[in-house]
Amino acid sequence: MRKVHKRVFVGAELDCFHRGEGWATVHACKSPCHQRAVGYRKSLSSSHPNYLVLEEAPNLYLNMIDPPVPLFMPPLFSGMGSNLLLTNSASPESDSRSSV
Repeated sequence: MRKVHKRVFVGAELDCFHRGEGWATVHACKSPCHQRAVGYRKSLSSSHPNYLVLEEAPNLYLNMIDPPVPLFMPPLFSGMGSNLLLTNSASPESDSRSSV
């Protein structure tokens, strides 16, 4: 885990399911984080309600990949994570294992 800014840490796959008290975690990858959280292995139908994002406070799981043609659609993410930010305001400065 690496601290990149006050209260902002970046981790790797091993940090995917770290759950520290007072931490809000953004899991910005399809595999393994989004797949484990939503419960699928290969692919997920684009009509699935959690195809792009699953919010389970204090975690936000994003189905993010790096395809040849960009698929990112900002309007689909608007408003997501608002509860995550509001409900997790504790300062976990002493723990160096939080995922972001």
